[in-house]
Amino acid sequence: MNLAKDVAYLLYKHNCVIIPNFGAFLVNQKEAERNENAKFANPKSKAISFNAQIKNNDGLLANYLSNKNLYSYERGIEEIQVYVTELNQKLKSKRNAEVSEVGTFYLTKEEKLIFVPYHSVNFEITSFGLPKLRLKTVQTSVSAVAVKTEPIPVKIIEPIRKVEPTIVAKAERKIEVQEKKRAIKLEEKLPAMEAKRSSLVWINILGTLLIVAIASGIAHFEFTNNTNATNAYADLLDTPSTVIDKNITSTEDLNTTEDTKSVTLTDEAPAIETPTILKEPAEIKKTKYKLNLYSVCTQPQTDTLAAEKLKIELSAKFPGAFVWKENENYRVQIIALSKEKLAIEFKEMAQRKTKQNLVIKQK
Repeated sequence: MNLAKDVAYLLYKHNCVIIPNFGAFLVNQKEAERNENAKFANPKSKAISFNAQIKNNDGLLANYLSNKNLYSYERGIEEIQVYVTELNQKLKSKRNAEVSEVGTFYLTKEEKLIFVPYHSVNFEITSFGLPKLRLKTVQTSVSAVAVKTEPIPVKIIEPIRKVEPTIVAKAERKIEVQEKKRAIKLEEKLPAMEAKRSSLVWINILGTLLIVAIASGIAHFEFTNNTNATNAYADLLDTPSTVIDKNITSTEDLNTTEDTKSVTLTDEAPAIETPTILKEPAEIKKTKYKLNLYSVCTQPQTDTLAAEKLKIELSAKFPGAFVWKENENYRVQIIALSKEKLAIEFKEMAQRKTKQNLVIKQK
């Protein structure tokens, strides 16, 4: 595996090209120079140096290889490691290794690495094709009559860069072939990508439908439970009050009956003793048949209109709501239950629905 040309190509575009676990090539700018004593002129150039201390991977070379050869970034890292291994083996066996178009490495006896760049290669793109010029002085004859002589300025004529059309055509053809290969690979991957995308779309649709179905089921379940709970609480309220009223009526009828004494019949019939019905005291009767109701109602309202307005709002969810007066205030009663535990549960449920601060009043 030879990556010398790839490194040289990157040096034309970047000031630093790192070969991971080996070292870095650094580009140094040199301005154009003219030496009249040595009689030469050099165009603007870039000199290459090497630093073995910079070994961390910056991803430049691996990313370039993956884009150029159309394979993964990890494979580019592997190719670089193979190239570094080959360089180290050459240095150990031959004591030198050449990186074409860049320079040559030498390994001394003290195991020191020395890099000698190619001075003939100029990595400055703007000076591409410009050679080193040798300067010549122009000799002129001096007239005997002339008293004053003026030096003739020497003009440096820069040669025109010429690029052979075959090189340009080869480069364009190479780029065209690479683009065609890339397009073919993309066309081969399109069906798999489309299939994957369509499967993801169907999965999203099914997931959405499942979530909607679950949400609607939960809402229906909660609505049904709340309706059943309201009806059950209303039935619990109505049933005990009716039964107890009947019992109270029958008990009062019994209490109104006066004590019956034993009646003695004629001598022909045996004496029959009628059982005596004892009359219960009034206080015991009230305590025994007292019905405790726990009313779930709102906070007291000082205004009748406010209480009626609150009643209308609550009637939409609790049709049995009504307004009752307590001292100088008004409360809206939602429901009244005979058991305190049921009243507490109903109050919590109603507070979640109405977002009102409800209380329980014992009647």
